[in-house]
Amino acid sequence: MAFLVTARKYRPQRFSDVVGQEHIIKTLVNAIRSNRIAHAYLFCGPRGIGKTTTARLFAKAINCPDVREAEPCNTCDTCLQISEGRHIDVLEIDGASNRGVGEIRNLREGVHYVPTSAKNKVYIIDEVHMLTPEAFNALLKTLEEPPPHVIFILATTEPHKLPPTIMSRCQRFDFRRMRVDEIVSQLQHIAGQDGITAEEDALVTIARKADGSMRDAQSIFDQVVSFSEEGITSVAVRDVLHLVDREYFFRLTNLIKEKDTRGGFTFVEDVVSSGYDIQEFLVGVEEHLRNLFVARSTGETRLIETGEQERERYRQEAPNFPESDLLRLINIVSDAKQSVRFSGQQRIVFEIAVMKMIKMTSTVELHDLIKKLDSSPDSASADHSRRGSGSDTGSPSLFNKITEPGKGEYAPSKQASFPASASMQGSGEPVPGNIAERWAQFAKNVQSKRTLGLNLGLCKPVTVKGDNLNIACNDEFCMQQLSQEYELIRKQFQDYFGIRLIPRFHVSTDTRQSAATLSSSSDPPHPIVKTIIDELDAELLP
Repeated sequence: MAFLVTARKYRPQRFSDVVGQEHIIKTLVNAIRSNRIAHAYLFCGPRGIGKTTTARLFAKAINCPDVREAEPCNTCDTCLQISEGRHIDVLEIDGASNRGVGEIRNLREGVHYVPTSAKNKVYIIDEVHMLTPEAFNALLKTLEEPPPHVIFILATTEPHKLPPTIMSRCQRFDFRRMRVDEIVSQLQHIAGQDGITAEEDALVTIARKADGSMRDAQSIFDQVVSFSEEGITSVAVRDVLHLVDREYFFRLTNLIKEKDTRGGFTFVEDVVSSGYDIQEFLVGVEEHLRNLFVARSTGETRLIETGEQERERYRQEAPNFPESDLLRLINIVSDAKQSVRFSGQQRIVFEIAVMKMIKMTSTVELHDLIKKLDSSPDSASADHSRRGSGSDTGSPSLFNKITEPGKGEYAPSKQASFPASASMQGSGEPVPGNIAERWAQFAKNVQSKRTLGLNLGLCKPVTVKGDNLNIACNDEFCMQQLSQEYELIRKQFQDYFGIRLIPRFHVSTDTRQSAATLSSSSDPPHPIVKTIIDELDAELLP
């Protein structure tokens, strides 16, 4: 008997043999049991996940004379002929090569003939999205009201290319990609049936390379079995597929941890001399960093698609890298992937990315820095001595303004608030609390250009005088932008707050302030944070 590839040899012959599509199998089985068979079905999903196989199983189940619990017997002539693709009443049509209106017209003529030996005539149209618009139009009426003995099963990998009129006449089933563990389990079953020894890590590598396709995984399985005489090993899989040895990725993160620049250049030389594609290598590095991030963030490794031995390595390595550092490393690799794609000097781009990762300084959280500064007696005493000696008369230091002894308030040289201009200061009454607290939200809700809301967020209501609400603007340009939409702002202000005040915009004479610093908060910014905002013209991110 001629050799039969694994994908055909182990094609499911019963619904219970189908892997990874339980939600679809349950629906079809229940429909058969309750005799609620629709006239048209649409099977959607990626390649190699069982669309055509499920269509054949369904055709067998509804035509088998000895069906039990919705499962075909697989022993009668009907089941055997459908399994071999030679039953006269079950027609499999390739939509890619029979895509014209002429072929569909022939199909329309054939549907009126009753089945020769089966209960139902089944048309399985694969890659149905390849049909021409004229062919879809010719199929439309027949698909909507076929004869009672005809059932259509359409299969496609690109359902978005189907006309809505076709999709609305079918029951749609979306097949999902196979999980790595599902593919590994099936490959282990196949290896056991064929007496082939297989390492779990090797099967995991095959499953990951298959990208959710069982058929692709079985094809790679056959290829590796032909290559290796000692069974399926991780080394054999890497050699056949020319995959990057994952030891390279752990070696790279170890260089990053050790800040080993010299080793980084040697590392790049080893990768290039091994013949690995740099773009593909960076994809692997990105996934490796993602696995470390998952292990560090969640404290577990079940979301990492790899073998148990490698999961343990991730579990041990993850504590060596802060989450913020891993995110920055991932960004470096992502930028390098884009640069490599369009660069004529891929090695240099790769080297620069590796050096960036190795030389990257560790992230320090702002609140940790403030906590250290607050708890540092040296800095406090030094600043106190400078104040006593009058040394702060020169260039002001960023942190030389601290609380006076015995006082609990912070008094920087620049005002941290957003005051009105000189023409408004000292006049009017305080702004009502509901306006001050809800101003930032009002700026977000303004229904106009996005820049209008941003400019409003950079302003602050200051005082109320009569019917006028004095509002301090960020600068002259900001005020000009707002004046162009004045009527819209005035109307929406009155609708939002329910107060008949007339907004009056003025240019502030003080430093700029971001929308985040103007929003209400129960806790005022830390004194050092306020100083950073004043001295460096910084902004607080929400």
